[in-house]
Amino acid sequence: MNVEIIPITLNNLSLVSKAAAKFGMPRSVGWLKRCFFDPTVEKLTKDKIRGHMSIDESGDIKAIQCYYYLPCYFRQTMILGNTGAILGADAKYGEEVLVVLDRNRETQTKGMLRIGNCIVGNRSATVAKKANRMKEAPYRSCEYRIRAIDWAAFVIAIIERMHLRSVLLKKTIFMVLRPLFWLRYWLHCFFKRDDVYRIVQHASFDDTRFEDFWRRFLSANEGVICSREPRRLQWLFNESIKAGKVLLATAEKADRIEGYVLLRQRGSGGLAPRSYDIIDICAIGNDITCLRMLACEATWIAGRNGGVKVYFEGCMPKQEEWLDEIFPYHKNGQLHTMYKVINPEIKDALEQNRGWFFGPLDGERCLGHGGYIDT
Repeated sequence: MNVEIIPITLNNLSLVSKAAAKFGMPRSVGWLKRCFFDPTVEKLTKDKIRGHMSIDESGDIKAIQCYYYLPCYFRQTMILGNTGAILGADAKYGEEVLVVLDRNRETQTKGMLRIGNCIVGNRSATVAKKANRMKEAPYRSCEYRIRAIDWAAFVIAIIERMHLRSVLLKKTIFMVLRPLFWLRYWLHCFFKRDDVYRIVQHASFDDTRFEDFWRRFLSANEGVICSREPRRLQWLFNESIKAGKVLLATAEKADRIEGYVLLRQRGSGGLAPRSYDIIDICAIGNDITCLRMLACEATWIAGRNGGVKVYFEGCMPKQEEWLDEIFPYHKNGQLHTMYKVINPEIKDALEQNRGWFFGPLDGERCLGHGGYIDT
């Protein structure tokens, strides 16, 4: 078999999209561009390649491995992070993966830490541990949390266990029970005490106050964080917010942004009833009061937008103080977050879970996964 190793660049993402779909990870060209070509990493690397593909003479893709870069900070110093996405190979030509991986090593700029926050299954975790010597996150590395925000969530769960997966039936249940959600929501608003923060929904990250938030958030950082520079957040999420797939809300005080939360429709979206993922949540100085309020209000925002359940899958610091009360149900699933670092200071910070790392924003999970994803 004659094969050619092709680098993945901005000009051939349509081919990458075709390969991703072939290996069970359907993604649009727009999704790939947002994920792989974050313009803020240009300060850290000149690499224009984001992986390689093995293609035979007929144009069939035999193997693929993509990589991309994360702009991170250790305390107030910008550092380069590495991560990967979309790995696949035909079973008959599995050795081509090794060729692709070798070519990636030749082109990839080596950063100060490696992160994987979308590990799929025990086999992937084993490969990451043995081949890449990665370690699991030190805190809640296999846990995810759920909050039901509409009575319809419980009824739908029951009928799904009965293998009754009719979309019309789910829609009917949602519409019948919808008045109960609005009653609970109005009671919540009526009895809500005067809070320290005001929750405001936004249509983009274009508000100039996000720059002030980022400077203050970074100056208070004591460990490792991924960049939340407004230009990066605009690149990753503005189009998705405009399309209605992502919801953005801030906690504000004295006309300054003190924290924000992002919600994404789970899976490839669709009509209500929906489920949502919290894909980022943070506050100045990791303030517990602000985080607790953002987590709570995120569930009501999801409910107002046709949501019946909200998921949180991350292991940022001190979650028992701000998350567990709001998201009482938890499950121990598969290991989903792993990392590798050599620098002893950075290693110590990550092992103690200082900073705001090990969340959905620290990799591709913030952009959604499962089903065909565009925005």
